[in-house]
Amino acid sequence: MQTAMEGQSLLPLTRGILDPDKKRGNFTISQIDYSDRGPRISLNLHPYDCRLT
Repeated sequence: MQTAMEGQSLLPLTRGILDPDKKRGNFTISQIDYSDRGPRISLNLHPYDCRLT
């Protein structure tokens, strides 16, 4: 079962105070695009190569 985490705070998860009535999946997938940030230039990467999943 997958449950969307988008738009939900991760603070209860990181602090161990989850509501037992709320069902959540066993994993979370996150993506970041750092093409407009300093690391792209430092790593000498093309903007299309600057995505982490």
